[in-house]
Amino acid sequence: MHSPRWEMPVSYILAWPIGTQAGNAAFLNSKVNAQLQKILNNWAAFLLSSSSRSTLTDDKDGWFGEDAMSAMPSFDEDFTCDPETLYHRFSSWDDFFTRHYREGVRLVGFATDDVILVNACEVAPFHVAYHVQANDKFWFKDEPFSLTHMLANNEYAPQFEGGTVYEGILGTIAYHRWHTPVSGVVRKAYLVPGAYYAENLVQGFDATGPNKSLAYITQVNTRAVIFIVADSPSIRLLRFLVGGMCEFSSCEITVKEGQRVGKGSSWGRGAVGDVSMRRRRLGAG
Repeated sequence: MHSPRWEMPVSYILAWPIGTQAGNAAFLNSKVNAQLQKILNNWAAFLLSSSSRSTLTDDKDGWFGEDAMSAMPSFDEDFTCDPETLYHRFSSWDDFFTRHYREGVRLVGFATDDVILVNACEVAPFHVAYHVQANDKFWFKDEPFSLTHMLANNEYAPQFEGGTVYEGILGTIAYHRWHTPVSGVVRKAYLVPGAYYAENLVQGFDATGPNKSLAYITQVNTRAVIFIVADSPSIRLLRFLVGGMCEFSSCEITVKEGQRVGKGSSWGRGAVGDVSMRRRRLGAG
């Protein structure tokens, strides 16, 4: 079922060197990341093309095969597709990966209660950090968060000092679009370029890639950041950050600064590829 060589081919090759001291130095180097960006741009271009649909089949190793469907048993009922047509009518692998829910499937809890936040995307809880500092040290096992690094020295960073960070992890087969956790007005939205294959060596060697370094990579990897002024005065300013990881480094922000958003409305998506490729495609409509 969806071999890692297919969905994350570069990671399949780099999983071991990422965790070495030499690899750590290399994958934090801006010149190395500039070359990786070119590779990921080409990979993204392929995944946006119709040629990428070769695994969207019901073959044993296909995304609609028995093994894959056992992990996504209600796929045809949940998502906008046509199981009676070739490739379920998806135009590319990217189209499949960033699929839409059918109308009425993804309901918003407490839609009219401005005090309650809802999950911004289909993440599983991973980590909660309290009393977050503006700057922290990365050589402790508890994976600290550093607001200055996360927000790339943004002017709003000091307002979150001493606050709480809730972090979730988005699985490969999960829904990869983002929705607003609360109603309000978008104050600021921007993309931060960064690493793609960084790993915190303090966590110990991780043969599966940066799974032990998820808190760390939200501060050094390519990422999207959105600030929203919530309607509820008890929430006020809220920050949403999406960190790219390995090939899954693409972040598309689909809202604009000053735009009013309702709880549960769409405001972006993540996908395979590189941020610059997504920005070009988004700008082209």
